[in-house]
Amino acid sequence: MFRKPFRILAPLALCAALVACGDKAPQGPLPENPENKVTFINYWAEWCRPCREEIPELNNFQQAHGDQVRVFGVNFDGAKDAELERQESLLGVAFATLAVDPGPSLGLPRPTGLPITIVLDREGRVVQQLEGEQTLETLEGALYAVLESEGQTP
Repeated sequence: MFRKPFRILAPLALCAALVACGDKAPQGPLPENPENKVTFINYWAEWCRPCREEIPELNNFQQAHGDQVRVFGVNFDGAKDAELERQESLLGVAFATLAVDPGPSLGLPRPTGLPITIVLDREGRVVQQLEGEQTLETLEGALYAVLESEGQTP
């Protein structure tokens, strides 16, 4: 009795989910990492002045090291849909914003201050928490520390 509507609605729901998330909002706490890149997860908010100043640095970092890193954002206030897009546009966020905060799945508490950047090694283990506004140089330092700990040359 319910098979036919389910077969019709399930693909529609999947299509809606794919269209809704687009390229900027991967689903789930953290997308798969098939290229084994170092992951940087940045918590930001529109009202956070250091976040506003840090976002261009994260954009530059992702652009300069995209072959080795992936950068994701988490909107601290939980903005969604049009409001999230508005904030990303206003702040110039060029990296993907996660739809779900990965902190709980990583065993991390909710940040109490912003900005915070969590660094994961290629295996997805939390290796560092960068507090406060980061620069291209401090982000590169964190990347190089991970690469060196894995026996790779930066």
